Amino acid sequence: MNAVTSPEKGHRRDDSCSVPNVVMEAVCSERVAGMNTNVKGIGLVCPYCESHPAVVEDASSLVCPRCGRRYSEWNGKPCFLADDVGTVDSWREGYSKAVSAGSFKKALITLAQKLRAPKVKLRRLPHLDLLEALGKRGAFKALYIGHNQQFEDKLSRDIIQLNVVPLEYVDIVSMGEYVPFPDDSFDLVVMSQVIEHTQYPFKVVEECYRLLKPGGKLYVSTPWVYPFHGGDNYRFSNEGLRFLCYQFDDIKVGSLNGPFHALAVFLAYFVGEGLSFGNRYIRYLVGIVVSWLVFPLVVIDALTNRRRKKTYVLDANIYAIATKKGNEAPM
Repeated sequence: MNAVTSPEKGHRRDDSCSVPNVVMEAVCSERVAGMNTNVKGIGLVCPYCESHPAVVEDASSLVCPRCGRRYSEWNGKPCFLADDVGTVDSWREGYSKAVSAGSFKKALITLAQKLRAPKVKLRRLPHLDLLEALGKRGAFKALYIGHNQQFEDKLSRDIIQLNVVPLEYVDIVSMGEYVPFPDDSFDLVVMSQVIEHTQYPFKVVEECYRLLKPGGKLYVSTPWVYPFHGGDNYRFSNEGLRFLCYQFDDIKVGSLNGPFHALAVFLAYFVGEGLSFGNRYIRYLVGIVVSWLVFPLVVIDALTNRRRKKTYVLDANIYAIATKKGNEAPM
């Protein structure tokens, strides 16, 4: 997910605005009667006003009673994007291309994915452990930013997925900098391999802090030693992740993939880019072959990464788990 605002034209939260602003209609143009004012039990608010007033239903849209902005839907999902964000058009164009892709191209991509070497996972991702702990406790609410994943039913009802395009399992369309939910709404916020795609990562993490209940946890993972992979703006070291989560208490940093995984990825990219000559179909074929050639490195990394002393110098992917200040302990 690219959670982006323009420095020149980006929105500032300002409760002094009294003139109705209907810029949202240019982006979220679907007008549907009876829009809900909540998502899975959490009320929707205006993300662009400092005090975050609750939006109210007004015919076929949701309206902020303070600034007058109107929000409607995009493919049946509540949409809180602003049309003066520079990358909104590219998000819409990319989504339209993906939806309208021909059956041959879709079949080719699916086939290439099936023929590639499998991913090696000897342990669950840490955010799934956090989810399991929440589930054992009872009722909870979790927000996944930049996500689109099918969860089992007993978890899905308590998980809200946010993205900048209305993908299949997404519940709400919005940017990470401006999330339309009240303060202290969630027990867990997850950003898995997303933060490097944002333009203002510190702003996104500050928004996560606002959304979390006291004692709630933020999980953020990101590539470190990794090639550019499209819409990719930043790299955060283990120390950088600690700076990013400066508002939080009890920041723990860990490694998802170590140096052997990083070497495998760079070799795959190097060979793939060098031998495909810019041809998409050759790249698919080369990618399949190279994935199997570097597969032993991926296996070695999975077997050794948990046992080695962590220096975070050449780790491919790292993560942080940070706890919001407060006395409540949801997990």
